[in-house]
Amino acid sequence: MTIKDTYRASLVRRWHANADMCGVHDEVGAHSGRMVMMLLLLWPDSSVEALKYAAAHDLGEARTGDWLREFKRDNPELAAQEAKIGSDYIKSLGFSYDVTRTEIDRVKLCDRLDAYMTAQHHKPHLMDREDWRADRRRLLAQAEQLGVRARVEGDI
Repeated sequence: MTIKDTYRASLVRRWHANADMCGVHDEVGAHSGRMVMMLLLLWPDSSVEALKYAAAHDLGEARTGDWLREFKRDNPELAAQEAKIGSDYIKSLGFSYDVTRTEIDRVKLCDRLDAYMTAQHHKPHLMDREDWRADRRRLLAQAEQLGVRARVEGDI
């Protein structure tokens, strides 16, 4: 693959399948950059492998699109196929990383935190809905498990 392929993969729009957020312009590359910054703010000692994982984790959406979390939850076999296609594409771009379970959990927190904060910034009225309040509770519980609840809670 070429540099151009990676550049183009970073331009995929997020939220396109979400009725509440589809009008928000947010590209995978911007999202990934924010995640790298969050990872460094929350865990300054993050490994190069974790930073690579955060930077490249959604580039596979250039092949699969951005699937709704609910769809993935309700269709685990399809979600597994989507994950494999995305992972294979990321590898074809030349990205590989060897991350620990803790690093994966940290990146997942940053991923969910970025989604929540994007909605909070662009569509603040959504934060009053029970589904978004539940997302906030899940975020804080996950942050608690990773030892950064106070830092996260102060910002969301």
